[in-house]
Amino acid sequence: MSSSSPSRTHSWASFDGEGSGAPSPAPMSSSSSSSLVSSDASLTPFIKDRVIDGKAVAKTIQGEIASEVSRLKDRYGRVPGLAVVIVGARKDSQTYVRMKKKACADVGIASFEKCLPDTVSQEELLKVVRDFNSDKSVHGILVQLPLPKHIDES
Repeated sequence: MSSSSPSRTHSWASFDGEGSGAPSPAPMSSSSSSSLVSSDASLTPFIKDRVIDGKAVAKTIQGEIASEVSRLKDRYGRVPGLAVVIVGARKDSQTYVRMKKKACADVGIASFEKCLPDTVSQEELLKVVRDFNSDKSVHGILVQLPLPKHIDES
C-alpha cells in the first residue's frame, strides 16, 4: 500500500491565451465515490488512526503550487491571476480577502481586488465581473460572499 498522496494534475492548455486560462481539473475515474467512507469492508483492516500535521501538509501543497506557478511563468512568460470582488465593508469578508491575497502572494499568483460599496447595483457588480473576465491577466474570479440582500447570489 503506497503512502504517497494522489497527484494533482491540471491541464493548462488554455493558459497561453487561447481560452479562459483556467486549468481543467483532472478527470475523476468512474469508480470515484463522493463518500469519504468506504463501503468496502475489506479495507477496514488497513485503516489506521493518525494525526495529520495540517501545517506541514499546507506547506507541501504551497510548495507544489509555487513550483507550478514558476513553470507557468517560465513557459508562458506570465503567472496566473486571481481577482476578488468584495461588496460592502464586512470585517469578516475583508479578513478572508486579505488571507486570499496573502495566499496568492505566497505562491507567486497575481491578485487583483475590487472593493464596491454595499449600495452597488447588481448590474454594476456584473460589469466588474465581466471586466475581470475579459482581462487576460485574470484566470479566476471570486465574488466574496455574502452579498447584500438586494443582489442575487445565484
